Amino acid sequence: MMRYLKLFFRMARPNQILLIALVFSWGILMALVRGSAWSSLSYLLGLGAAILVSVSIHFVNEYADYETDKLTKRTPYSGGSGALQDSGLDKNFALRGAILAVILGFTIAIFAFLMGHLPLQVLTILGLAAFFGWGYSLKPLKLAWRGWGEIDNALLGAWLLPMYGYTVIHHRVDTFIMAAAAPFAMLAFVNLLATHWTDREADRAVGKFTLVTKLSIPQLRILYLLTMLGAYMWVYWSSQYPPLVKLSSFIVVPVSLWGFVSFTKQHNPAPSVFAMVAFLLVQIISWGYIYVS
Repeated sequence: MMRYLKLFFRMARPNQILLIALVFSWGILMALVRGSAWSSLSYLLGLGAAILVSVSIHFVNEYADYETDKLTKRTPYSGGSGALQDSGLDKNFALRGAILAVILGFTIAIFAFLMGHLPLQVLTILGLAAFFGWGYSLKPLKLAWRGWGEIDNALLGAWLLPMYGYTVIHHRVDTFIMAAAAPFAMLAFVNLLATHWTDREADRAVGKFTLVTKLSIPQLRILYLLTMLGAYMWVYWSSQYPPLVKLSSFIVVPVSLWGFVSFTKQHNPAPSVFAMVAFLLVQIISWGYIYVS
């Protein structure tokens, strides 16, 4: 039993679960700054449902990428968890875990909605996340295999997730959160280009045609640079960002430039990962400071 629990824990990718909790909390913070009332119960129920649905998506990816992950050179940020390959268990173990996790996640969300702790919009966002999260790897969409995976992943994890957190206590989606989350989604997209770059040979070998397998190196670098610049230009011109948040965001520019310079030049995508995480932490700290002051 303990062996299976350890395997589930490893496949869940704890570092990514922590990141999900931070992105969710960033959305909550922005809602608080906008005048929403804090609710510990709504926060915990919303976060619990989001984590379980996210875990189900991670498990589905482990299932779908089983052959790819056997071939690739794993890094802390790419190549899957390696849990199934190391354990020798059949990949259907991950699929069964995914089904259990998504059922539990929606059970919590529906219960919270019926009890009045979460709004209907939260269920809608969670449903979209589950559909397109599973569709990242599985038929009929199988987006990651058709060059749409990077966009799908960035939109779900860096745009829809803060929107979900925001809606948990704000009770509606508005143009503010849709615009405020956009720069982070752009940096998440270039991070995904970098993480998928490390898996490109293994992906190509099994017929998984991600964006980095379809475009040439010059095209990828131009796409990376334009998207990265677009993120910071959005911050500069956006009316959603208070002056403190704008100023703080530009602290991360050198890290983003490091990510661009290293992209396609090295196997490890760490610089791009650091840039995305640093931007998120700056957002949380600056929005948090505005809220408490």
